[in-house]
Amino acid sequence: MLIYSVDRCVFAGNGMDWNALHTLGAVARYGSLAAAGEALGLHPTSVGRRLQGIEQELGQTLVIRRGRLGCTLTPAGAELAARLLPLMDAVDAVGRRAERRRAPVRVAVTPNGGRILAARLDVDALAAAGLELEIDARNTAADLSRGEADLAVRVLEVHEPSLVRRRLGVVRYGLYGSPAYLLHHPVGEDLDCHTFLAPSIELAGGPEGRWIARNASEADIAIRASDHLILAEAAARGLGLVVLPTDLAVFHPLTQARSLDIPGRPVWLVYHQDQRGDARVQAAAAVVAEAIASCLDAEGPEPST
Repeated sequence: MLIYSVDRCVFAGNGMDWNALHTLGAVARYGSLAAAGEALGLHPTSVGRRLQGIEQELGQTLVIRRGRLGCTLTPAGAELAARLLPLMDAVDAVGRRAERRRAPVRVAVTPNGGRILAARLDVDALAAAGLELEIDARNTAADLSRGEADLAVRVLEVHEPSLVRRRLGVVRYGLYGSPAYLLHHPVGEDLDCHTFLAPSIELAGGPEGRWIARNASEADIAIRASDHLILAEAAARGLGLVVLPTDLAVFHPLTQARSLDIPGRPVWLVYHQDQRGDARVQAAAAVVAEAIASCLDAEGPEPST
């Protein structure tokens, strides 16, 4: 009877150590003590000692050593290796599956999306599914085909045929200020008399920057920043008006001064088509989708593609 686990394997009759058996299998697979040692992270002399231990246990020679650490299996060694190699493959496969289950599911989101996930994630659902989530907050799109993330939340159209997309909702925009700022600087028709906090770098060409350029081109700019969170914090301190996605503004002590005519932007949950059958990724996708959708306008739902 053979009893094995991921870490150790023993023959019930004689108590052989799995590490020693694994070493014999590596020698059979790679053809030399040096190559087996390199694969196992062992010095060739350690490989040799393990082989000697098996041979002493069985009372037979399994490997004939040759020059420059080469070797040949004896008939007994070849027979044992033939039975051992499939078991090694099975144990290694179990280990790889266990490692995948332990590995975090990586989700790439904008910094705004990361803020929403941190505030709205159902941690009980994650725990029940045995999931760990790794949040990669970035303003650039992760390359899912190259494995930079398992999931991504995007506000850009998804055109890659290898990606599966699910529409979560629509993000809206508003003009915000702190209660103190709005008390002293009521918002009327003339916006050029106000101080604004404006986006820069990647965000400068987005809907927020375009709206400010179109509607308050003569306004003073107190701060430019490449991150919505910085702009929101500055607005909360009363430094000026800011155009923000409504899903982000709710997390700050801000008052909406005006709704804006900026078209809503669809938000997508995206993953590579190869992840369709990955239960971990699909479970994480459900939790992430629920958290993000809770802060979006549900207008215009679209099924997954």
